[in-house]
Amino acid sequence: SANYLDKVEIEIHQNLPEFLSKINTEKIYLVSKFSEVRYDKNDYSSTENDQYFIFGKESTGLPENFLRKFQSQTIRIPQNDNKVQSLNVSNAVAIVIYEVMRQQSFDGQDIVKTYPLDKLK
Repeated sequence: SANYLDKVEIEIHQNLPEFLSKINTEKIYLVSKFSEVRYDKNDYSSTENDQYFIFGKESTGLPENFLRKFQSQTIRIPQNDNKVQSLNVSNAVAIVIYEVMRQQSFDGQDIVKTYPLDKLK
């Protein structure tokens, strides 16, 4: 069900260069298994400015020339490719975004609720 679409703001860009021309490119992070920087080693705690995380296709990842252009802004999720093929993109997004949210103290997300038939009450 799409019961959340009224709560999100969607902005569509024609292509990557157009998107990059509209943002502060110092605040982008490219997620790639080729990065030397683990995703949890950066400071994402500021809520003053937007931060952008770009993920590639599961089959090919991000283009090499794009990675090289922003090499100092690449991050990786640790995994052993000898034992596990890869994470799918939705899992990778969840891992990285929850680290950002953790560093921002879950900014309004950490709400304890009670439910009818609450299993812990």
